[in-house]
Amino acid sequence: MNFYSRESSTQIISNNGGVKPNSVHSVKGQTHTATLYLESFYHKDGKGENAKSYESQRLSEQFMNKVLVNAGKRQKMSAKMVYVGFSRPTHLLAFAVHRNRYEKYLSCIDANLWEIVLVNSNDGCE
Repeated sequence: MNFYSRESSTQIISNNGGVKPNSVHSVKGQTHTATLYLESFYHKDGKGENAKSYESQRLSEQFMNKVLVNAGKRQKMSAKMVYVGFSRPTHLLAFAVHRNRYEKYLSCIDANLWEIVLVNSNDGCE
């Protein structure tokens, strides 16, 4: 897989550069120096403001260092997926979450456990 700059269509990373995007399932049992975990949509539960479709929504309490209790089926599946993905790196874990899904929790995040880096898009993409 190759990655290209949107602005110039110039190739910026190739598989020869050591970057290989994979699913969580495909890296189970492996370790890596660094992992970028991109949260993904997995089955919509609920409607409107209470809908939960992403790891950041289903596990918001756990990202604030709270124990998972009385978990539903999809919350347990999300927790297992995140555990596998988050336990791969030996040095650096980056977890990408769309700001719209997690902004209300930012003030509750323990800065001793997480470093929050906000990435702004200048190209108008949501």
